[in-house]
Amino acid sequence: MLDFLLNYVTLAIAIIAFAAGILILILGRRKLSRPVKLLLIILLVVLALYLAFILWLVIGMGSNHAPPGVSGPYMPVQTSARRFPAGFFYAPAPVPTGNLPRTGLY
Repeated sequence: MLDFLLNYVTLAIAIIAFAAGILILILGRRKLSRPVKLLLIILLVVLALYLAFILWLVIGMGSNHAPPGVSGPYMPVQTSARRFPAGFFYAPAPVPTGNLPRTGLY
């Protein structure tokens, strides 16, 4: 059930339907009959509850709650240069040699 509720397509459709429902209620407030207005208000309440649920999930569980020592989906950052061979970070660029045309770039 959460696979359906948390799907990006479902969320996009809910947001579009919510915005369209509000626009229809605002723009057609004099043209719509009472039952149609009531149906739109019920739909907007259900969509508002769904979007509030999604917001609650994002705020409550959006941060990384991994236990200590569990790495994420990224490579660990190397913080010490001592673990790399000498000259790894500041190796001089190779100087071109041989019969190369003189362009003035080196």
